[in-house]
Amino acid sequence: MARHCTLGSVIPAFVLVVVLMLSGCVPYSDTAQSEIQATGAGVALTIEDAPSAADDEQSAVAIDAAAALPVAGAYLMLRPSEITANGPLSDDGVQLRLTLPAALPEGAAGSFAYFDAELGVWASVATEMDGRDASAMVSHLSTWTFVVSGTDGTLAGVVTVLEQTGDVIDDAATWWDGEGDGWLYRNAGLLLGTQAGAPECTGELPSWAQDEVISFLVGRPKSGESVLRCAGVDPDDKSLIQIKAVANRAYGFTVEFAAGVTPKNMQWSQLEGIATADVDALAGLLADTNLTPSFLDPREFLIGTTELSFSVAEEDVRAVPDGAHLVLFGKPDAQQVALSLVYKMAFDSIEGQAVGFMGVVLALRDCDPGELLDTEDAAAAIGWVLACIKAVDDEGFQKNLDAFTTEASAREDLPPAVQQFFKKKGVKVLRTVLHALKWLDVATLALWNIDYAGERTDDAWYVDIILQLATWEDIDGVWCGMISASDCSYSITLPTNVYGEEITSKGEIDGCFLGMASLPEYGSAGSVLAFCPAGVPTAPFIAQNQPTLDNPAFDRIWYYNGYEPPTMFREGEAAAAMGG
Repeated sequence: MARHCTLGSVIPAFVLVVVLMLSGCVPYSDTAQSEIQATGAGVALTIEDAPSAADDEQSAVAIDAAAALPVAGAYLMLRPSEITANGPLSDDGVQLRLTLPAALPEGAAGSFAYFDAELGVWASVATEMDGRDASAMVSHLSTWTFVVSGTDGTLAGVVTVLEQTGDVIDDAATWWDGEGDGWLYRNAGLLLGTQAGAPECTGELPSWAQDEVISFLVGRPKSGESVLRCAGVDPDDKSLIQIKAVANRAYGFTVEFAAGVTPKNMQWSQLEGIATADVDALAGLLADTNLTPSFLDPREFLIGTTELSFSVAEEDVRAVPDGAHLVLFGKPDAQQVALSLVYKMAFDSIEGQAVGFMGVVLALRDCDPGELLDTEDAAAAIGWVLACIKAVDDEGFQKNLDAFTTEASAREDLPPAVQQFFKKKGVKVLRTVLHALKWLDVATLALWNIDYAGERTDDAWYVDIILQLATWEDIDGVWCGMISASDCSYSITLPTNVYGEEITSKGEIDGCFLGMASLPEYGSAGSVLAFCPAGVPTAPFIAQNQPTLDNPAFDRIWYYNGYEPPTMFREGEAAAAMGG
């Protein structure tokens, strides 16, 4: 049944007094509960129940979209109405109004929403709640509904009130089945994905590393650690150590490298959705367009449930200052946790992965961060971000998106796949992101804040590398003992010694080092050289060749010339090593 009314002017959103009902223009207080009304200047508006899925293909799509609504906890969704006008809308748009049977309890949120047929999603709009009255100013007409969201426990009371007032609560998967005349009630479950799988590292560490140190908390299962980490060999460069880390929470963690450490081959899991995008190129684009603070640069911040991998070289690890950690994943502050939670929601809402990153920063581009940057309360910061996103209008978002697309498509340092994304499908995907983000509500805020409230504040999550006791270069110095402990005339300075031999490293085995000593000027093939630093047992490979002398308390060298290898010890240690 259609309902009609014509008004000469738009009623402002903040005016919550007696309004004329569309059906006969009788006082609003006499209307049935939970019925959407609309008023517009100079036009007659018609409101009709949306058709059933059997009668309309778009309704069937909208039903599926309702079942996939990206909210945390539970939600109530009013049977939609189709709103049309007999002429063009004024610049002021149309005001939607709804009176609920009772005011929403603390922890619940209400929002008008329309079905975006192009994207196939329900999109919420900024809605004012005053007690049990809801209102919103909208600029277009289509299929509209009203959604109440919160935790299942929070909405239990709302469901009871609706049932007591005669409004229908439908437990079915659809409400457009000819029988559901009121509200759809669904428990959406927790869609936050607050935990992630552990990263996988493979291969033995390079010869210059003895072991890795990955911190953990005693008494807590490793699968519950806030940041899951591993270390192995870089599959593309065996001389490097590859480290991987996954933020095992919905929020993210800061990434801090020791002074002098420059990570190599850095990859971020969220870039996989747009092919071979480079971390540095992406960060550069965001910085150049002033879209986001540096603390959301993937090189400095790890978003919740995402994975970061990078490699480190021997010289960087050896340069780590005493007492510092090679890499430390720290607890975020209030601003960081707020934005990283929203970024994670964006990633989860679409398959495009990294484009969600762009969608959030575009949505927040016009927001004043002053209030956010001043607060130390994570819950308050999260609430600010959610309110800011809800306030972003489609037109402003589209302008930001167009400007960003122009920048991205012109960047030569971005891979072609990324440029093509923004030229072709990026606009549609990012609009989907914005719609998904607007469903974030106070229930989501509360659920997210639980883990953060108990997060450790010390340097609990780090990775260190224990180096071998010596390097090949430690062979430099004066050596004794080729004939006797008093013969200390053999001096080595890499790459050559005083006798003109060329000495080159051939690798490492069980903490000892192998090399080759040759006389190039004579075409000599030379000798195999073995060096074991003090404190390192002689490698089995060397021991089976029966060194003349062996004392692991001292540095020692052996030459292999096809005969029993002579032993050398460092000057000042030779006599003691030989028992003299």
